[in-house]
Amino acid sequence: MQIPMILLIDDCSIKPFLGEKPSGPSYGTTFTSKCKYEEHRTKFKSKDGKEYISTGKVFLPYNSNTSSLSDDSVFVFNNVSYYVKQISPYKGFSGSHVRLLVV
Repeated sequence: MQIPMILLIDDCSIKPFLGEKPSGPSYGTTFTSKCKYEEHRTKFKSKDGKEYISTGKVFLPYNSNTSSLSDDSVFVFNNVSYYVKQISPYKGFSGSHVRLLVV
């Protein structure tokens, strides 16, 4: 299942999280993408077992940039920064998309 590009009406920036360093978190090169952002409140658990309440749900096209995202990446939409806490890739025969839950 491929999400139709006509539904991806918003523009966003994403800073991929690379890991922790002694000086703090390290981020990769910021990239821009088309997306669909929806305000969405839901309680969920991250991979490390911590509970969060999401503030939004984001749909992105599945490509080389979005396929390598990890938790704690920074998603910027309308000049507001959110932390990615759950990533769900949806792969299909003719393409796919990635769903992010952000806090």
